[in-house]
Amino acid sequence: SDILVLVTHGSRGRFTHNLQQKLVLDLKKKFNVFNFNFPGEISKLTMEFELDCIDEIIKYFFNKYSKIVLIGHSKSASEILCLPNNVLDKLYKCILIAPRINLMNSQEMNIWDKNGNKEFIYPSKNVEQIITKEYINSIFNCNRIIKKFNYINGKFLIVSGLEDKVMKSENYFEFTKDKINFELKEFENCDHLFSSEIERKIMIRFILNWILK
Repeated sequence: SDILVLVTHGSRGRFTHNLQQKLVLDLKKKFNVFNFNFPGEISKLTMEFELDCIDEIIKYFFNKYSKIVLIGHSKSASEILCLPNNVLDKLYKCILIAPRINLMNSQEMNIWDKNGNKEFIYPSKNVEQIITKEYINSIFNCNRIIKKFNYINGKFLIVSGLEDKVMKSENYFEFTKDKINFELKEFENCDHLFSSEIERKIMIRFILNWILK
């Protein structure tokens, strides 16, 4: 295949949960796939740092494949909307699985506000992360970028589960309604990680077909 699919994870993620594992395994049946973790100590990662990593990876592969598809889940899906236009120009298609459109509604921001704007350790089952002032500033910066998003080229797919309690405050229809290069696909009985094996298979099959169409 002349298509490369880049897959990256959400907050505090690593290649551990079923969604990412199953997605990568099924993608490999049809495409070249590069699944990556952001390097370094997770407490020191900011959205800007992760955006730089995504940019570098796209640059590395750009002349090696005729088409590059970028898939992000949760926070990394939000980061796709923060990439500069000259980076998005290098991408054939982008798939955003359960993105946070309004970063001010994120769990980190809610705890930051309740904690009196002090550093705290995020209560995650995956890995310990200290939420710093620098990290919060990066959320503010990226939220401003997403609000101004007006990239009109390329093709974007937003995938969401209607039972996603993490992103229940997001209005994907409002975000996509005036963007002719965006498609929205919502799946019933699906949570943030598409935990239902049956529903997850349906969602992944949809993604595979959307890349090829």
